[in-house]
Amino acid sequence: MDDVSSVGTVLRAVLSFAAVLGLLLVAARLLRRFSGGPAARPGSQRAVQVLDRYGVGRNASVVVVRVADVPLVLGVTDTQVNLLAELDAERLAAYLATPDDPGPGGPRAQLDVRSAVQSLRDRTVRRG
Repeated sequence: MDDVSSVGTVLRAVLSFAAVLGLLLVAARLLRRFSGGPAARPGSQRAVQVLDRYGVGRNASVVVVRVADVPLVLGVTDTQVNLLAELDAERLAAYLATPDDPGPGGPRAQLDVRSAVQSLRDRTVRRG
């Protein structure tokens, strides 16, 4: 009689665990669907796209993003996001359409994030 009751207890525990696991999976799927994340709109474009990123320090970077087809250069730190510049869409399209190393004078040379960062550093350095 004890064997039957222990088998029943184990079976009830396994079924209870399976039911809880199933409920968690359903809740996770519903949360993902209704949270507005990328899984809610399969195949849709994101409103914000990160196009390029360049680290300028341990906790700071310059990021080129596109928001609603408007290219922006942002300064990003742990505590702030600052708009550095709004880019011309045609120039950015030419930049993105070229290979990484087209040589001097190409579109990537004209819109080089590193040179922009250096220019910003030169303008913001405190001089004695």
